[in-house]
Amino acid sequence: MSNLNTKTSLRLIPYPQEICLEDGYFTFEKSVSVCLSKPDDADDRFATAQLALEMEKVFGFTLTIAVEPLKVSADHALCVGKYEGLAELSADPDLGSECYILKVDSDGIMIVANGSSGLFYGVQTLKQLIRANSNGNAIPCLTISDYPQIRWRGYSDDITRGSSPTLDFLKREIRIAAEYKLNFFTFYIEHQFEFKKHPKIGPPDGSLKPEELSELVEYAKQYHIEIIGCFQSFGHFANILKHPEYSHLGESGWIISPAFEESYLLLSDLYSDLAPLTPFEFFNVCCDETQGLGEGPSKTMLEKVGIEGLYAYHINRIYDILKNKYGKRVMMWGDIALQHPGIIPQLPKDIVILDWAYDPRDNFESTIIPFKDAGFEFFVCPGVSCWSRILPDFQTAIINIQHFYRDGAKHGALGAWNTTWDDDGENLFNYNWHGILWGAECSWRPLESDIDRFNVAFDGCFFGSSQTKVSEAIVLLSQTHSLPGYMGMNDGAFWRDFTNVGDNVSELRASSEKLRDITAETLALLEDAKSTATQNQDIIDYLIFGVLRMQLMALRQLAYFDAKTAKEENNEAKLSNALDILKIALSKHLELRREYERLWFGENRPYALSWTLDRFDNATKEYKNVIEHYGRQ
Repeated sequence: MSNLNTKTSLRLIPYPQEICLEDGYFTFEKSVSVCLSKPDDADDRFATAQLALEMEKVFGFTLTIAVEPLKVSADHALCVGKYEGLAELSADPDLGSECYILKVDSDGIMIVANGSSGLFYGVQTLKQLIRANSNGNAIPCLTISDYPQIRWRGYSDDITRGSSPTLDFLKREIRIAAEYKLNFFTFYIEHQFEFKKHPKIGPPDGSLKPEELSELVEYAKQYHIEIIGCFQSFGHFANILKHPEYSHLGESGWIISPAFEESYLLLSDLYSDLAPLTPFEFFNVCCDETQGLGEGPSKTMLEKVGIEGLYAYHINRIYDILKNKYGKRVMMWGDIALQHPGIIPQLPKDIVILDWAYDPRDNFESTIIPFKDAGFEFFVCPGVSCWSRILPDFQTAIINIQHFYRDGAKHGALGAWNTTWDDDGENLFNYNWHGILWGAECSWRPLESDIDRFNVAFDGCFFGSSQTKVSEAIVLLSQTHSLPGYMGMNDGAFWRDFTNVGDNVSELRASSEKLRDITAETLALLEDAKSTATQNQDIIDYLIFGVLRMQLMALRQLAYFDAKTAKEENNEAKLSNALDILKIALSKHLELRREYERLWFGENRPYALSWTLDRFDNATKEYKNVIEHYGRQ
């Protein structure tokens, strides 16, 4: 069973800085109006429209915006019902434009803020009170004073290792992220962009188009989300270097060589297609994982300046392009500079370091302090631990995100950047929302985040459910990644030859039985959760799909053990039963293939779908071979 703490508490994500619960309730009427201090302000009207949508979903009520402005002292204010006695509320100007105060009493609701973003965030909290904390048409009286403790809070979506999300899905990501007060989004691109100057680089059926990016930037603004431009600019260049037109620019493996002036002409061209479309000040050049640098055409440069000078030379070259041509503030991953500290003093001091690490360690100061002491501003960058996994490693992600954001806040991090990666091209993004929202929680309150409170809130805020079934399922699923013999629930465990069991048969059998039991319980929880969800119900299907894959692995493994033992014992009845189960497993495998295709198109364009479908088809042959082999008399 779950170890969730179901203590009585408001279900809010992120949890506000200060809450004072008071006696009584405010009850929404069927026809209610809202007054704004600036009824002509487009941002404030948009925030009000968000509130109206929530009320219509939950209560079935309509909300109209009054024409006359609300007469209050606050720059940005919203009132539902009466506002006598609330008019003098004001947010602390020293806490910035994202600060807000939300007051609910029995006669009315008031939100006041220093800026339009603060009013928007106050509306998001009010939406969660309606969605996850209402009693009929009533919400509790209270006062909330709230503001973020880290300036930039967001996440990234890897759109370059196979999956290529549609514009509609990216917009959905933006809408969801904004509800939890994240204020930036970024993508990771190696090649899947429709470059006008180099059209052969981006696959035609799997690339983000310039006009789509421009539309997404404008769409995100109304949700108070900035989009950070990104292009991988050193390592991870193989998908460009594979083309004959660019292959001569390779260093070794997947690196573009700093030895050629033509490398910088190419990068300048690619930036010219991307950078102007993302007007936000930051631009991420990546430049991580450059193993093999100096082993190709730049070997002579390496001999003169060393690995640190060679790496810094490249960073300075692309820094000059982006700063001088496009006015960008360059961001870069910090791993290579940590490995070779002599790089750090050779970097321009206004570069923003993206300090990444994905393990569940107790403390991350060893990665933070070298950059802080050198005078760099930095983002801390944990991850949701989804890459190449059947479902994310939830427990690792919880600790990684919580501790990294905590330590970043202690040392003055400029931003908190939660990463998702699609290394093998198989991941589905909708697996990741628990980790992304946990990142929203931890970046808002990095020193006081509470996973038990978050899990109690998650189902209510994200799925509109009064239960905690999804969070209970996630707690159970956290046990699966440590099961011996299942490769940390890596995708490879699903595709491997399940007849190749190695020497630890008893251990693998025990793991399979444990996995069978966990998946049976989690499927029951998720099916129950889906039946009660009023928001984002379709996302539960993605979690169910991951659990069904795990369940199938246990089913086929145990059936194989029974078939092998029955064959050795010449037990025809036992063998027949085992073969029947293997045939059921094959049928389930084919059903999962169809479901994967359906879920893929819920997020993505067609490009790269065939990679995983081919894996399903190859595995189908393996099932048939095993059934045929053990079916011979």
